[in-house]
Amino acid sequence: MLTFRDSAREDFNRVAAFPANASEAFYMFPKGTFPVEPQFLYELSLTSRVPTIIEYNGEPVGYSNLYDGLNHTT
Repeated sequence: MLTFRDSAREDFNRVAAFPANASEAFYMFPKGTFPVEPQFLYELSLTSRVPTIIEYNGEPVGYSNLYDGLNHTT
């Protein structure tokens, strides 16, 4: 069963291992490099909204987050 939860620092070792090559890493985060560094992903997650881990039977199988690409002024 798929579930989701907020990400935690320790998740990023696993998330960094998701892309198998530079092309996959580019789709994961275009400004990054391959191999993916867990600490870099963690720091990047601190600037995003809702960093989320997707789990299948309790094992992390995906990661998602939201970015605010617009500078909003009120």
